[in-house]
Amino acid sequence: FKVSWIKQMRPTQGKEIQGYFIVLPLLPQQLRELGEGFVLDKIIAAGYMAERLDARILGLGGYFSLLVEKGLNVSGKLKIPVTSGSTFTAWSVIEAIYRMSKAKNIDLEKSILAVIGATSSIGSLCARKLSDYVTKIIITASHRDKLEHLKESILYQNSIEVILEEDNHKAAKEADIIIYATDLAQAVINIEELKPHAIVCDVSVSKDIAAKVNRRRDITIINGSLIKLPFPISFGINTGLSKDM
Repeated sequence: FKVSWIKQMRPTQGKEIQGYFIVLPLLPQQLRELGEGFVLDKIIAAGYMAERLDARILGLGGYFSLLVEKGLNVSGKLKIPVTSGSTFTAWSVIEAIYRMSKAKNIDLEKSILAVIGATSSIGSLCARKLSDYVTKIIITASHRDKLEHLKESILYQNSIEVILEEDNHKAAKEADIIIYATDLAQAVINIEELKPHAIVCDVSVSKDIAAKVNRRRDITIINGSLIKLPFPISFGINTGLSKDM
């Protein structure tokens, strides 16, 4: 369903652009139960609608991104390019951590970074880029072989300490900065166990950490999916977010 036509987005640089919100009203439980073939057909149908609207690129959000990350091939079925937005999200996380550590006088070069769900597209991008700044990285994920591959990739870039950890809670307790990039229920970390003045950036779809009540005033929790736009805009629908977010 085309639910909104976003007109006159005027960036600080470049020409004026426009876009559309196309919605597939499927809940996460339905995405799991209806089967990959059914869901893939629905995403492709939305892509055809985007093409008819003369869109030049299709961005997938939320759980649809996770399905594509797991191997659903969407791009081969459409004429326009498809993105999950992971690169943009990862860059926003990196920038948020850089700014927040500067505001809190945290020296990144002396900090330990933990990435929970490090083999996800966002988690791996953040781990590799932030390896330019931190002295030690602890990475966790459910697939050991993918973790080994990520470790090799990080060490190819920088000569730092990279630890593979199976216990998410242990990884979080040792870190000064935590990136939470998984939606596994058993991976949820306990805020009460964290180091003093730790920074936590939650980029999971479910927002298990960002949604929690933070009883520790010294801990900074960043909602990693919220981005303030540099220009005023009307989305045409109530997104539930604050103005210009």
